[in-house]
Amino acid sequence: MRRRDHRLDLQGLRGVAILSVLGFHFFPSWFPNGYVGVDQFFVLSGFLMAMILNSRSGSSNIFDFYYGRLKRIVPMYILIVFLTLWSCIFFFPASNLDLNMEAALPALTFLSNLWHTDEESEYFIEMRRRVHRLDLQGLRGVAILSVLGFHFFPSWFPNGYVGVDQFFVLSGFLMAMILDSRSGSTNIFDFYYRRLKRIVPMYILIVFLTLWSCILFFPASNLDLNMEAALPALTFVSNLWHTDEESEYFIEVGRLLVQKSNGLTSAFEDSV
Repeated sequence: MRRRDHRLDLQGLRGVAILSVLGFHFFPSWFPNGYVGVDQFFVLSGFLMAMILNSRSGSSNIFDFYYGRLKRIVPMYILIVFLTLWSCIFFFPASNLDLNMEAALPALTFLSNLWHTDEESEYFIEMRRRVHRLDLQGLRGVAILSVLGFHFFPSWFPNGYVGVDQFFVLSGFLMAMILDSRSGSTNIFDFYYRRLKRIVPMYILIVFLTLWSCILFFPASNLDLNMEAALPALTFVSNLWHTDEESEYFIEVGRLLVQKSNGLTSAFEDSV
């Protein structure tokens, strides 16, 4: 993206995400839900990838993409890894040193988060200007099945929660593609009218079916928790509700906890 296309609002969101994650790691009692900044980065990644690719004319060169990416990221990235190891040696308990030294090599070779790198590369290679694409719909389906598997069969799909992160990337990517395809300014009321018309009817049905299944198929001890989660889910504020109570995504009994991603995505769209 050219310098004149840099958007201060997105840079501000990036800064908020960075501070949230740093706060979570260094001051966990003050920022118990700062990890949400990682989800915000997923949305920003997809959004910025689509903006960059849509601004280019003709086909994109994968080698130019990786050259520019490595030139911009790797020097500072390597410096941060070594500074982190140095701080582990001098400021953290010795018992943690072996663990961090073991993690250093995967970090230096970009393997510790290989699944995320592969997702971004796939989006870059496959991207076209059309918004409605079967490959993106397929990725959405995989993400949905992964999350459902994690909630209903956690022993079979222990990492199915990654589908939520995939939704964040898809959300940002599609938002940028849609906005780029429109001429002139975007009407915020029209945007939300179409969004609500498309999502809310099925969304409400799913929430009530979830509550119905909780009553019939799950332990009675979980019913109060899910009933309490229903109202935040119906009003798209699940992310705020769970932030207040300092809970985590990995609570299996909260069948409606997955709806926090809808609240987070909506909040990001408001900012954009």
